[in-house]
Amino acid sequence: MDKKLEPREAFVIKCDRQLNVTRFSPCGKFLFGGGYDATIRRWDITGEEPRDLARIEGHHGWVQWPRSR
Repeated sequence: MDKKLEPREAFVIKCDRQLNVTRFSPCGKFLFGGGYDATIRRWDITGEEPRDLARIEGHHGWVQWPRSR
């Protein structure tokens, strides 16, 4: 079982595009962001500074989070 992450001071995520939505992964180790440019950006937030991961591209239209049912 993964060790629970302790709260820490917030940091700024640098992004070259406007994000429409952001979400943390269930494990709390990753941050995802999507916007009007049809890509999903990913960051590993386990270190001292967030680390960019490969973008997910190929979505048609802007990215939005599904509504709760």
